[in-house]
Amino acid sequence: MKIIHRIGINPDEKERRIMQEIGIPVPLNEFFVFELEEESEKFIRLKPYIDKWRLPDMLRTEYTKQELNAASYLNFLPLWFNGYPMPDYDNGYIGTTYQKHGYCETCGTGLVQQSPFRLKKSPNWGPKKIFTLYWVYDEFFVRKDVYEAVFKKYGIESMPVLLYKKDLLIEDTVQLIIPSIQVPSNLEGQPYEICKTCGMKKYNPQIRGFFPSFKDSVTGLHLFKGMEYFGSGGESFKQIFVSQELRQEMLKYQIKADFAPVSQ
Repeated sequence: MKIIHRIGINPDEKERRIMQEIGIPVPLNEFFVFELEEESEKFIRLKPYIDKWRLPDMLRTEYTKQELNAASYLNFLPLWFNGYPMPDYDNGYIGTTYQKHGYCETCGTGLVQQSPFRLKKSPNWGPKKIFTLYWVYDEFFVRKDVYEAVFKKYGIESMPVLLYKKDLLIEDTVQLIIPSIQVPSNLEGQPYEICKTCGMKKYNPQIRGFFPSFKDSVTGLHLFKGMEYFGSGGESFKQIFVSQELRQEMLKYQIKADFAPVSQ
């Protein structure tokens, strides 16, 4: 496992000189984004300046094949973000797709889906097999033939997806119906914010290392949502998890996604 930091800077001359002394070449007069492994000498030397200069620093974790294959469950996110839910002005999709009882407009929590998503156009699938939408990170959409071959046999249900304005069925695309569990994750120590309007807690989505374990066993589900909310400001979503058995089936069908092992 490696912790990778993605850092951005638009350096002045002094900052540029310090970074070059550390061994990081920086172009002149432009915002520069680079990645460093946390255990590297360059990162260790740069870390005090990252804090001092208040640089944006996003972290991610790279896992070994052994770590990925050993996990019973894995956090799961498709690699393809295919547009926005419609209508995409003034959050119009919320009133179209969700029932808003319990919804907090300040933090975005509490939405319950009541009707199919509308897309601006039919997906241009090509070799791709699964996607999610910008703004909606906890709902996944798959090619219908992939659903039939992979997900359906694990008891995962689906619902139709419609073409915006015409409300016509998109024949080759379905949304996976992903149930939520009521088993908490061990998120003690993970940064969070509490909504001043509704009091709901939302966790920082940047997870370091393995995803925290569940506080109780999860049985009988191969694809599910956690019970906690993640995000900041008006953004809110739940994490999605997949069983190792279903992940192996997805790999067999070359379904591309990011996986993060859940701690045992």
